[in-house]
Amino acid sequence: MSSGSSANITSFASSFACAAPPSWYTDSELETVVTRNCQKVRSTAGQYRAASAVDDDFGAAWLQAFGLLGNEEAAAEQRQAWLQQANESSRLCDAAAERLALGSRQGREEAAHLAANAWGSVIMGGQQCCTLLGAPYCAASSVTNSSIILALPFGVLLLLFLGSLVSKLRSRPKVKSCTHFQDQMMTVIVSKERCEMPAKAEGTASAAGTLLSGIASALKGVADGKAGSAVVGGDALKADLGDMWLQGSSLRVLPRASAFAESSASLFDALQKTFDFQVDSVKNQFQHLLSLWRSQCAM
Repeated sequence: MSSGSSANITSFASSFACAAPPSWYTDSELETVVTRNCQKVRSTAGQYRAASAVDDDFGAAWLQAFGLLGNEEAAAEQRQAWLQQANESSRLCDAAAERLALGSRQGREEAAHLAANAWGSVIMGGQQCCTLLGAPYCAASSVTNSSIILALPFGVLLLLFLGSLVSKLRSRPKVKSCTHFQDQMMTVIVSKERCEMPAKAEGTASAAGTLLSGIASALKGVADGKAGSAVVGGDALKADLGDMWLQGSSLRVLPRASAFAESSASLFDALQKTFDFQVDSVKNQFQHLLSLWRSQCAM
């Protein structure tokens, strides 16, 4: 590859929407990513070039499908856009093939990155990245309907938590003030015991407020694509939950997987702290969440 071609690809890489495949992919898996993406690129680029031809029935059918037939100015711009996408994506796949020919680990990693963006950044306009080894093979790289569906479990968890919190606080018995008990000549022991209850309720409300703030921060971290702030940091439970996501689940290959794992682990850890759930029960429920999430991704 010429130095000029390398410089052009390096310049174009600044607009790549798809991240490099995970570092734990084997050499054969990286080659699979290259093959799958560039096969789709070659097929689509051929159709784009055919559709860009003037006075061609195939191109006219495409223009009609886009509602551009008869609008010569818009049709010319669309033909140019198709041709540019075909050339750019093919150039990246050619560069990926040259990287593979080097036979090195670094060459395979660079080839997979180029191929993924030939399809995801150029053909799909940054809306889709196909670096997954299993179904569905591709994942949305921006906020789309699919992203909203993926985030739905967090919304359900938040609603369940709020309902449980409201129910717990409303079920607390109302107690009279310490002064009222003392006026009725209650014993000091009874008065002291009943006086501590409002303080405990107040402490629970304060803890709930802190937890809600932490959940809001965690959800914001997911929306921003970054790890949210932990509600309770450095705990063994939270670390175990994070490992279940990032090491023991196929969800680790999803975009922003670290942010989702951090936020989920923080939320479940905080719920365990607030309501004193059994640790094993929390882990079981977390496994159930991962199972639901995998099922949703496969749809």
